[in-house]
Amino acid sequence: MAVLAFLGALLGIFAAGWIVSKITGSKAHYIEDWKYDPDESILWRDNQADAYVVPKHRALITSYARPRRGEVVVTTKRILTGTKPLFGKKKMIQYMLLPAGTESEAAKSLHGGLLTIGYQTFLYLPESLQIHASEKKPFVDLKPVPEAKSSTNIEFIRIFTDLASSFQLPGA
Repeated sequence: MAVLAFLGALLGIFAAGWIVSKITGSKAHYIEDWKYDPDESILWRDNQADAYVVPKHRALITSYARPRRGEVVVTTKRILTGTKPLFGKKKMIQYMLLPAGTESEAAKSLHGGLLTIGYQTFLYLPESLQIHASEKKPFVDLKPVPEAKSSTNIEFIRIFTDLASSFQLPGA
């Protein structure tokens, strides 16, 4: 009986998510299928990188998994981060990072566009780039624009990549 209740709860969660996505019009976007602007080119790419949004008020000791299921693509205009879903072949876009000063309606909302476009959009401060290439798990930190609503309660965006020493920002 407990197994049936568990399966019913899972089915209910799935149904609720499906209904919300249909109402809001959000859908999955994949890095492999992303349509870049005509004047946009790829500057840097790591197909085994992992990206995390690190909250301001977190535990003192926090570890982040490095399953190497993600991908980070830096173009001349933006940074796209994605991860492979459990039962998927393509990498789904999680975050779009835009340099400060970029006009973004999604970044002006608290959810960063997650409920409308399907991924979160953040504005970051380019001068805040910190590269930690000599760590056990090399990573890059970017600080979000504090005035943007999408950055509420976010201290930084951390990108774990074995290629941290060669990481570059859009326009750099």
